Amino acid sequence: MKLPENSEELLANLEYLINQTFKVENEFKELKNILNGVIEFLPQAIWVIDKDNNIIAQNSKAKNLPQILSTKEDEIEINDKVYLIQKSSLKNKTIISATDITEQKRNQRLISMGQMAAHLAQEIRNPIGSISILISLLKKQYPQNELLYEMKSAVFRIERIIKSTLLFSKGLQPKIKPFLL
Repeated sequence: MKLPENSEELLANLEYLINQTFKVENEFKELKNILNGVIEFLPQAIWVIDKDNNIIAQNSKAKNLPQILSTKEDEIEINDKVYLIQKSSLKNKTIISATDITEQKRNQRLISMGQMAAHLAQEIRNPIGSISILISLLKKQYPQNELLYEMKSAVFRIERIIKSTLLFSKGLQPKIKPFLL
């Protein structure tokens, strides 16, 4: 690089360099604001940590969950909420995210309960069917026995409950279509 021969040229180059530095600094600030906006916009709690475990960036959701940084688990429960923890390394930085999966966990439990209810309903349905047939046979032999009518009524209620449970566990969706009155 050739050095300027006079001080005026040196001052002009120096002024140009200072202006370029301010320009770069302003662009850096703008990019940092955009990055902070993106981090804040994310639905997860986000931390960016340097190699010395100092927090470089975090969003407001992360500020409310500092205990997540000390966990080694993939899932953690805090204040009746379940969070999925994911970590990723990028050069000498670590990015940690905590996603609220409480609703997914609740849905998984409900699905499991529905499957269990359907299984139990099926298991109960078979002996109830046998009992219903036996009561019908007994009613033919003893038509005046009121106890058999009560038993038949109770078995019918159990069958309705089983049918409702099975319909509920299937998750039937109504099919709405127009019709003429």
